[in-house]
Amino acid sequence: MNIFVKKLLKSLKSYLSITLNLPFLYQKPYFSQEGEDLIIQKLFSHKKNGFYVDIGAHHPFRYSNTYFLYKKGWNGINIDPSLNIKKIFGKTRKRDINLELAIDKKNGKKILYIFEDAALNTLSKTNADEVISSRQSKLIKTISVKTQRLDDILKKYTKKIKQIDLLNVDVEGFEMNVLESSDWAYYRPKVIVIENINKDLKLRNYLIKLNYSLIAQTNSSDIYAQK
Repeated sequence: MNIFVKKLLKSLKSYLSITLNLPFLYQKPYFSQEGEDLIIQKLFSHKKNGFYVDIGAHHPFRYSNTYFLYKKGWNGINIDPSLNIKKIFGKTRKRDINLELAIDKKNGKKILYIFEDAALNTLSKTNADEVISSRQSKLIKTISVKTQRLDDILKKYTKKIKQIDLLNVDVEGFEMNVLESSDWAYYRPKVIVIENINKDLKLRNYLIKLNYSLIAQTNSSDIYAQK
């Protein structure tokens, strides 16, 4: 499409939206809780086929920082220990690898606290106690879930992947365990989005020491890029 046609279509779109009161012509299908995927889209605006690793994926669409990329043509690995996650993602994210497990510094088992609002499910007892005491959501039950180190997962599933473009981590207070379970000398995502509601300096300092720069923030997330 040449420049003239692009300008013509842009002008026509503007004219129709105003004349016919059609604001949906400028509506874009973003899915993140606080607009994180708007920022991600800007960072990867020219990349059609990328690879992400989404830890604490929660849901194929709701609060997803990676679904917009999936729609764009990307694929990756979705990881979450909640029940039936593999089945749910298998129906809607068929190009992805979908794993029903948790990430921790040691391979083994951990207790998962399951809430009515599944977005708050956590391996952190501290976080679980805060959710309960603040009445954010009702605790339904606890279950034992499988844990694996992140570097073991990446070693198994990314042998043919030259570059991990995006690492997304949203694990309700268990973020440091995830970071410390990877081999940062070997696996270097271009961009990292990590939930950091409490603005934990330990998380920030850890990533800065790994030669990442904090480039953007939302109320709940920090976004880093390789220096």
